[in-house]
Amino acid sequence: MTDVDAHDSIEELEERIEALAATAEACRKVLVFAKAAMCLGAFIIFAVLITPIRFDPAITIAAMAAVIGGIVAFGSNTSTLERATADIKAAEARRHELINGMELHPVE
Repeated sequence: MTDVDAHDSIEELEERIEALAATAEACRKVLVFAKAAMCLGAFIIFAVLITPIRFDPAITIAAMAAVIGGIVAFGSNTSTLERATADIKAAEARRHELINGMELHPVE
């Protein structure tokens, strides 16, 4: 592989790493919101069942939907985050191989 090809491959890998890092960050944000939705929904269900708050079916259904939606979003984004992290590690390893394979000369 020539140096020009290696430079192009390294540049493509760096772009891929940046895109995967953005995906991972978005997943982390969704995970925070999913956890908040699950906690809030569970709290509302608990409050309706335990306290003398007037039972409102719409609020209870919304709370159950928040819990279920939070579980789904948490599971989906957890697997996406794990996949993105694994892809980042693989791309960084490949980039490291390409850089080490180049005949770089120290600049003095």
